[in-house]
Amino acid sequence: MVNAITDVNNITVHDVHQNKANISEESEAADEAVEIITHMGMKYIRKNFLIMPYHSSPYKGNVTTSSSSGDNAINSDNFTAEFNSVTSTESSLLNERVPIYQEIASSLHIDSSIDDTVDVDAVSSAIVEDTDEKFLPIPNSSVANLVDFSVVGPSVVMPPQEVETSVSETTKKKIPQVDFSGHQSHHHSFVLKQKAELMSALMDKSADPCQDFYQYACGGWADRFTLRPDQAVDNTFERLRDDLDSVLVSLLEETSLPSEPSYVTLAKTLYKGCMNTAAIEAAGTQPLLGLLNELGGWPVLLGPVWTGQNFDVSSTMAKLRQLNNEVLLAENVADDVTNSSRRIVQLDQPKLGLPGRNYYLNPHDAKYRNAYLTLMTSTATLLGAAPLTALADMADVLFFETQLAQVLVPAEERRNLTAIHRRYTRQQLQHEFPAIAWDVYLDTVAPHHRNHTRDLRVFCATYLRGLNDLLNTTAPRTVSNYLLWRLVKNRLGNLGAAALAIKQEYVRVLYGRTSQPSRWRSCISYVNGNLGGVVGSLFVRRYFPEDSRRDTEEMISLIRQAFSASVADAEWMMPETRHTAMQKVNSIVWNIGYPEELLNDTYMMEKFGMLEFSEDAHFSNVLRMLRFHWQLAHAQLGEPVNRTAWAAAPATVNAYYSRTKNMIMFPAGILQPPFYHPAYPRALNYGGVGVVIGHEISHGFDDGGRQFDEAGNLQQWWTKRDVLAFYARATCMLEQYGLFEVPELAMQVNAITTLGENIADNAGLNIAYTAYQKWLTQHQDAALPGLTNLTLDQLFFLNFGQIWCEVNTPEAALTNLRTGRHSPNRFRVVGTLSNSEAFSRAFQCPKGSVMNPVNKCSVW
Repeated sequence: MVNAITDVNNITVHDVHQNKANISEESEAADEAVEIITHMGMKYIRKNFLIMPYHSSPYKGNVTTSSSSGDNAINSDNFTAEFNSVTSTESSLLNERVPIYQEIASSLHIDSSIDDTVDVDAVSSAIVEDTDEKFLPIPNSSVANLVDFSVVGPSVVMPPQEVETSVSETTKKKIPQVDFSGHQSHHHSFVLKQKAELMSALMDKSADPCQDFYQYACGGWADRFTLRPDQAVDNTFERLRDDLDSVLVSLLEETSLPSEPSYVTLAKTLYKGCMNTAAIEAAGTQPLLGLLNELGGWPVLLGPVWTGQNFDVSSTMAKLRQLNNEVLLAENVADDVTNSSRRIVQLDQPKLGLPGRNYYLNPHDAKYRNAYLTLMTSTATLLGAAPLTALADMADVLFFETQLAQVLVPAEERRNLTAIHRRYTRQQLQHEFPAIAWDVYLDTVAPHHRNHTRDLRVFCATYLRGLNDLLNTTAPRTVSNYLLWRLVKNRLGNLGAAALAIKQEYVRVLYGRTSQPSRWRSCISYVNGNLGGVVGSLFVRRYFPEDSRRDTEEMISLIRQAFSASVADAEWMMPETRHTAMQKVNSIVWNIGYPEELLNDTYMMEKFGMLEFSEDAHFSNVLRMLRFHWQLAHAQLGEPVNRTAWAAAPATVNAYYSRTKNMIMFPAGILQPPFYHPAYPRALNYGGVGVVIGHEISHGFDDGGRQFDEAGNLQQWWTKRDVLAFYARATCMLEQYGLFEVPELAMQVNAITTLGENIADNAGLNIAYTAYQKWLTQHQDAALPGLTNLTLDQLFFLNFGQIWCEVNTPEAALTNLRTGRHSPNRFRVVGTLSNSEAFSRAFQCPKGSVMNPVNKCSVW
């Protein structure tokens, strides 16, 4: 065994490519290679790419997939030494408590001589241990519901921005095709003219498409579009969302009719309550203060009066979960990963107050921590805390949260779901993590469901060990202050102008957004995010044409066939694995546009009938909505799983793949220009929504999705040889994307956390193009008037590229680079197209040019 390990430790990517066929299924070398390539990739990339010196070019043209021994060899000893040095550096930050609050106090002219009573040595002993990896599938950095939110999601996770009766088919309208200039289209010829003008305006025709296709496709974006003061990001998705929001606000502001269903009135009332700033200002901070009192009081407001005598961390955590706040622990009801036919309570790591753990641990991020501390102290003072008490208590909270960041397992180490999930009983949880009273917690978050919470699925055992130590060594006052701070932070946007101004200053520093969004935008986002089914019902009745669904289904059929053919041609897979993979492709459940039950008034009134809102009580409406979502989620315990159930609002500009259901959702909101229009040449539609379709199919076979079978169960259905071959191909992309650098930030792409999306981007483009070529064998496509100098293939790739045009603030770019699961948009274009032989043919790019490198990467 020792010899086998030694051999594998020195394996290179080139060796894997050349020798994978000779490694037997049963060999120890195969086992060890799979372990190293699968579980130690983060350290490999961290060593070889993430700490590389600055490159003069933002990306490399010729990425080789081979390397000699030495620096680029995959060596586990090097991995361990490199990683330990990084871990040691991070943990050392906790060994000295830098009194950030003194700097704040100085600026506020406050005496900051506060006694430090935290036992640093005791706390810093909870060091993150080396663990396996996982794929990051959902917002909140939690694996709990295992849904891949794609194709893009927000480029940067911004803080939350704080109907009609049944319409007959004869009155249904087409969605107003509002392009970025604001003109409404009525004729296909106008749509085509508008599209050609926009595509031409976005291009930089002086750029060489074979050297920098992103500049060629998107070089005119920044000249045509500038960021509004209330934006940190402006891209195709944001503009389509803006257009969609304009449509939705017109629906919610329509005068109610006497025959209007109650669920429609409900959504309109929720919107009106959000827009009623007079009532919100009149209420002031009292609604939030009342909520804090119900939870035992916020210590920072009570000062020395708070003794902690009645404080119980488990009960408080559970009560916050009822308000949809996942503080210290992310709890969710989701399909069981090992038995997708049942629902189970799943536990995972929580989000923190700042966007990611490195914001707490990076010594260069002091300005973000200062802004966060200022947000805490200013908010506490607004609510009535004494300034000195606010400063002292919130400094303790920030230090505690920094310790939480230290015990969080990084996303790079959580990609292998098989390695990180474990079934626990209540008794096992209590034995291993006794700092939390698990019976109290579970019986509060899931009352009346004790039979269905006897066993749970846990994805964060390592984190729970660290949390257990922290809770045992941290003062109850600090823990209580932290728990309620996270509640307060989430509810700031529901208060008046003074609270919004405090929040805006924090957002300005963190994301570069210089003003608050318009109130109507925030309220539309809120209502659609919470009553998406109701808003979606209004939207599809009025605006979504059925021919869009039929066209999409036709494209899906061809693209699915293309992906199946790609699997069939994958000679690197064993025959039985290829066969099972093709079965999985054919078993995908497709949801297009919207769920039919949204048009059923009886169903809608039964689902939402228990809700009541007031136009004069926005904060109370918010609390009712939060508790409704909590109740709705936990009511699913013990109920049969509906594999075709939607988990997305129809009026959403995105697309989704669910691993545990092997299901893809295409909401009506994304079936709009520039992704799709019935008048477009098929080249544009396949280069738009067609690539999205291919992208989502590919998520079932990326480094995370491949771990699930056709029924959505987490199991190993690949042979060891298949796994080794897969990671050999994936490692090519790790090397390629690990070299991409954002020059403005002097930072490289995290090739580990973006691997699944990069695989899906590349495969999605390839199979959409293949499907389009098959469509052309039976049909004739039309050129785009105004861009007749471009071939159909060039139009396909140009539309794909322009979907990712973007401008953003440096702060937003940094947040996306650090916490996003997608590569920056430039590299989603450059990386994907430089791997495409079809692209190089279409634009006649010379071999060895940046966009046509000699060595290309491909998984599917």
